[in-house]
This record gives sequence, structure tokens and C-alpha cells, in this order.
Amino acid sequence: MKSASTLRRAALPGLAAVAVFALLSACAPSSTEPTSAPTEAGTPSAGDCTPAHTFPTVHEGVLTVVGVDGPPSFYTVAGGSGFSGPEYDLIQAFAAENCLELDLTAMTGAAATLAMSETQADVMIGFIQQTEQRREQFNIPSNFLVHEALAIVSEEGYTTIQELAGKKVGVGSGSAAERLLSVSAPDLELSGYPGLPDGLADVEAGRIDAFIQGSIQVYYQVQVRDNGLTVHVLDADPAFPEETALQTTGWILTKGNDQLTTAVEDFYDQVHADGTLEKALKDNDIPNTEFYLNGR
Repeated sequence: MKSASTLRRAALPGLAAVAVFALLSACAPSSTEPTSAPTEAGTPSAGDCTPAHTFPTVHEGVLTVVGVDGPPSFYTVAGGSGFSGPEYDLIQAFAAENCLELDLTAMTGAAATLAMSETQADVMIGFIQQTEQRREQFNIPSNFLVHEALAIVSEEGYTTIQELAGKKVGVGSGSAAERLLSVSAPDLELSGYPGLPDGLADVEAGRIDAFIQGSIQVYYQVQVRDNGLTVHVLDADPAFPEETALQTTGWILTKGNDQLTTAVEDFYDQVHADGTLEKALKDNDIPNTEFYLNGR
């Protein structure tokens, strides 16, 4: 896998999917190099690309993106030289329809957040939960990409937080799940983990009884590991309203860049309506697609 700190220039030749080809229209450059000198964002280039929107960017003529490198939403291709995942498909399409080159860097969540805070990037991707705290720090579209909720992964098939009383339960260190459950469910034996793969390994080995995390990550990792564990997306539970709430996720945008926010909002509406989002999820083997598109 390439170094997460290495900045790569992503080609925009268009996507294989018919729906995304329609989305890209005639905007995609034919190579990784610009066809002319950089132009202002949203200005037609020498290649006669007509942008869908006009908005300022950190670097003229370029959409600078930082991505939280965690499959399945976005990840570097192991042993290769590129990227993969549904959000990679989508961010390519967004850059192309606005006649911009795409500069994409894989980072940890903390590093990506810092880059956005210091206005070193225009967009942060990674199916990021749209919280009020993040709305105070960054521009967040009023709509969203996918629904999300916490899920329990276990060998026993647990379906509620109540069933985990007295059990050893793993959560991501510093995650919202850890913060909430440490207060609302003191009868759980919580253990913090640096990542889901480590937690799943302990579930598989019987060292903990269950792990709780956002479902899209859990489904993907269980599918990849083929470990036979059960995944259950938490149903709404009045006893744990915050922990079981339906969440929305999407991209984080530069604070104050309202023109970019409008462009992303229109893009979200477009990919929901024309099937591009659904196809991006299914093309990347994301299970439970109906839930992510429509919620409970």
C-alpha cells in the first residue's frame, strides 16, 4: 500500500458505470496532466469543459481532497498505485463535472481534520457523520450521502444494548460509541480499540463478546474476513436514543465556502436521484445498500 502521507494525482478518465459516465459528461480530462494552464474553479478550460458550478478552491483549477483511509468508503489499493471505494468513484465524478483536477491524499482522521481546519484542502471524504460539533467547525451540506447507524457484531447474534449487560464489548477508542456507552451503559465491560480489525480479531478469538461500530465498516470487514460473525444494525431504542439514532454521513467542506457547499448539495441530490450513488455502493460490494440509501 502506498504511504498515506503521499499526495497522489488522481486521473479523471470517467467511470465505467453508465450512470457515472452520464454524470461526468464531457468534463473529464483525458489524462492525469492538465490540458492547459490552470483556470479558476468553474471556468471553462481549453478542453471546452463546462462546469456544473462555480466555486473557489484552495488551489486554482484543482479540487484538493483528504480522505480518511478506511474501507469500504475510500481506501488505497493494496499492491497497486491507485484508490478504490464508492466515495472515490463519487469524488472523481464531482471533480470532473466541475472541470477540476483531483488531488487526493489518504490520511488518518486526525490528520485530515487538521488539514481541513488549516484550509489546506477543500473536501474531506470518508462517509463522515454529520454532527453538530462538525457543523460548527466546517461547512456541512444540508442533505447527505448515506444513512448510518451503530451495529453490533458478535458470534452470539446480539441485537440490543440491553443484551450486552455484563458482557465484554469493544468500541473504537475515542469514538462516539465509547463516549455514549461509557455513560449510558455502565454495566458493559467496555474496551477501546485503535481499529475495527483488532476488535474483530478479539471477537473471533472469544476475548470479547461483541464490538460496536458504524454498520458500513462492520459489514464490510466481516464480509472481507469471512468469519461467520453476525452483524445487527441497532433498531431505535428509547432507552438508548442517541446510541440507536439514525445518523447521516457525507463530506466535510471548507468553512465558509458556501458556493462549494451548494455545489455538493446539488451533487448529492443528483446522485441519489439518478442511481449513481446506488451503483457506486453496489459496484463496490457494499451490503445492506437499501438501508444506506433509505434508512430504517
